[in-house]
Amino acid sequence: MKLKALWILFFLYPVFFLYSVEKGVIVNSDAWQFWYKSPDKMTKAEVLADVDDFIRGGGVSAVFFNMNFQRTFFPTEVGTVIWKDVSYNEKGEMLLRGKPLTGLHGRDYKQLVENPKLLWKNVPDFMELRYKRCHEKGVEMWHSMRMNDVHYAMGWYENRPQHSDLWIDHGAELTRAWHRHLRMWNWIDNTFDYGQKKVREYHLGIIREYLMNWESDGIELDWLRAAPFLKPGFGEKDTPLITQFMRDVRKTADEAEKKWGHKIRIAARVPWNVEDAMMCGMDVAVWAREKLVDIIIPSPDGCSTCMQTQVALWRIIAPAPVILAPCIINQLTGAGGETMNRTQETDNGFASAFYQMGADTIYFYNHFLYRYSY
Repeated sequence: MKLKALWILFFLYPVFFLYSVEKGVIVNSDAWQFWYKSPDKMTKAEVLADVDDFIRGGGVSAVFFNMNFQRTFFPTEVGTVIWKDVSYNEKGEMLLRGKPLTGLHGRDYKQLVENPKLLWKNVPDFMELRYKRCHEKGVEMWHSMRMNDVHYAMGWYENRPQHSDLWIDHGAELTRAWHRHLRMWNWIDNTFDYGQKKVREYHLGIIREYLMNWESDGIELDWLRAAPFLKPGFGEKDTPLITQFMRDVRKTADEAEKKWGHKIRIAARVPWNVEDAMMCGMDVAVWAREKLVDIIIPSPDGCSTCMQTQVALWRIIAPAPVILAPCIINQLTGAGGETMNRTQETDNGFASAFYQMGADTIYFYNHFLYRYSY
C-alpha cells in the first residue's frame, strides 16, 4: 500500500476494499467530534456525510464508532444516558441533579448533552444508517466502547454530565483508589475496579446493548480509556477475572452473531508495552489462544505515539490469525516533554516503521476531521 494512502485526513488515492480489516487502515471516530456540530446538523444527511468524510480518500477498511465515555450517547437500560438529570436554571446555565456543573472551563457541555438527544429524535435509526452506509462504501462499521473513561474525574470535577450514576453514587467503593481522588490530579486513580463483580457485570451489560441493539461488524474494547483498571497491586492476582470477562464478551458476541447472521469480531486496545499490559491484568496470550480477540491494538496510554511499540513481541504473543494493528495517535512528545500535532509525514513515518516491524494494519486514534468549526 502506498504510504500516502494512509493519510486518511487528506482523502488521497481512492482504493476500495470489501469488509476485510487487514486490507486497509482502521479509524477510530471519537463521539465528541460528531456531537460538537451545530444542532441543525443532527440529520440523516449529516450521519451519512460523517461516514463519507472518513473514507472518501480510500485506504480505510473499518471505522470504529465510539458512542460512550462513562455515560452513553445512546438510550440505555444499563448505564446512564448523557442527558439524564440535566436541567437549566433561569439564567440558562446547565445543572446536573439540580446543582451547577463543577470545574467547567472552555466549551460548555450544551451541545454534547443536547445534540445526542436531538439526533435520536430526528433520526431514530441513525446507528443502522451508519452500518448500512459503511457497507455501501465497502468498509466495516464497528462499535468502540470506552471501558473506563475518567475524563475530568478528579474530586472537584465530579458534578459533570459525563460521569455515570454508578461512578457518582458508588465511586467510593467501586473505584481502584478512591482514597487518592481528592488530593491528586490523576484521573486513573478514579477508574472503576474491574476486580469487582458489580463493575464487570455493569460493563458487560453495556457491551450487550452495543452488540444486540445495533448491527455491526465487531466491537472494540478500549481498555486504555482508561488503564489501569484494577486496584494498585492487584494486576497479577485479578488477571483471571479479566480473562473471564473477555470470555463473557466473546459469548455475547457469539449470541449477536446468531441474531445478525454474520461474524462479529472483537478488538482490544492494549498498552504498547507487553509488560505494562500484563501488569494491568491483560493476559493477551490466553486471549489469542482461546480466540477471544481478533484484533490487538498496541497503543500509547496518552496523546503521544510511541516509536518503541513492541510490535514484534506482540506478534509472538498474539500470532496470526490475530490481526496486529499498532496505534498512531494525534500527538507526538519529544524527549523534553514538548508536544506537537501529528502531520502527514509523521503518520507515514510511524506507519512505515510499524509495517516493517510486522504490523498487519494501522489504527488511527483521535485523528479528528476538521471540516467542522469547533
